Amino acid sequence: MNNHKSERRRARGRVFHAEVLEGRALLTAATESFTGPALSGLIAEAWRGKNTSAAAINLMVGSLQTQLTKGPLADLTSGAVDGNGFIQEVQNLEASFEQDVDRQLLPHFANVDTMIKLQGQRVVADLIALNQQDSVGLLLNTDLAASAKTTIASLTDGPIHALGTPAGVYSSTTQRFESNLKSLVQALGTSATTPLTVAQVAATLTAEAEAYRAEIHAAAQVTHPQISAAVDKAVTNLENTAASIAASGTTDAQAKFTTAITTFDTAILDNNGLFGPRGAVSRVVAQRGFLPANPTAHRPSTTLSKVSGTAESGGNATLTATLTSAASGTGVAGSTVEFTLDGAYAGIAVTDANGVATLTNVATTASAGTDVGSVYARFAGNIGFKPSIGSGDLTVS
Repeated sequence: MNNHKSERRRARGRVFHAEVLEGRALLTAATESFTGPALSGLIAEAWRGKNTSAAAINLMVGSLQTQLTKGPLADLTSGAVDGNGFIQEVQNLEASFEQDVDRQLLPHFANVDTMIKLQGQRVVADLIALNQQDSVGLLLNTDLAASAKTTIASLTDGPIHALGTPAGVYSSTTQRFESNLKSLVQALGTSATTPLTVAQVAATLTAEAEAYRAEIHAAAQVTHPQISAAVDKAVTNLENTAASIAASGTTDAQAKFTTAITTFDTAILDNNGLFGPRGAVSRVVAQRGFLPANPTAHRPSTTLSKVSGTAESGGNATLTATLTSAASGTGVAGSTVEFTLDGAYAGIAVTDANGVATLTNVATTASAGTDVGSVYARFAGNIGFKPSIGSGDLTVS
């Protein structure tokens, strides 16, 4: 997650729909394409019995880091794009990255393929959350570029890794996440440096929670699926509570958000929480001296299709995406899908019985016509299904 370095930085969050909170001129984002290094040599060694998983992962994520730095980050730093344009460039590059990874590693090296793609999705989720902070005024403009640089660098300098993440990093990452949320909730106070509304806090908390979910998944979804599943449950409960608080608009929202964070802490950190000093992870490490890997059994791939948005000129947009299992072709129900619109964080929606996620009341300033490729959807994956991303057009009548 991102280390917040100024007083004005706070954490990021979940609601089922989020307003665009500031008018922001979107500069033109470039269409980024990933140029991947050849893995053929490492694959040939793998067929001969050598374990080249770590080398393949490091090579691919290192190349992604370089191209994110030289492309989207350079454009953001120079002012060629704003925060939303930066996110669009990042999403385009990461989507191309995933296609290259699939082309080289599937179908024979499915777990390595997934671990690499989870690292890319982790960075995207973190950067979306940072941009959401910026959009509500919790980051200075110069802070966005500096924090984005740190996030992109984390692809190769940790502490989250696809293989071999130390057990202590889970607790330190959670502590940082909770600290960010507590700082965010203080923005509801009358003496806050940057006062926020309940809706703004809920939206920013959701973006932060999705970034935290993506970080734990990047470290554990393939090798420690039960850990990922436990975190999934706690994050979803936190996001549901935040959505309820935002919907109710109660005057004691600050206290309710604080209680929700405490409930999350009890489940995941605290003394007996998952990553707590007396929790399940700590007990295993104390007994064995390490956290043994338990790779996930084969999980079906997923597809996010029919990603689109509709709106009337001057009104709000409705965004939709359909999550399906590649194995059965049927919809995947009860799963969280994160949306952005023109690079701006839009919110999350849960898929229905047919796998359709629908996010309503998303503010847009797009004029009548078709905004090509402006809707982006991301499914973080879970213990039953692999992650996926998708994009589509916004049609404004």
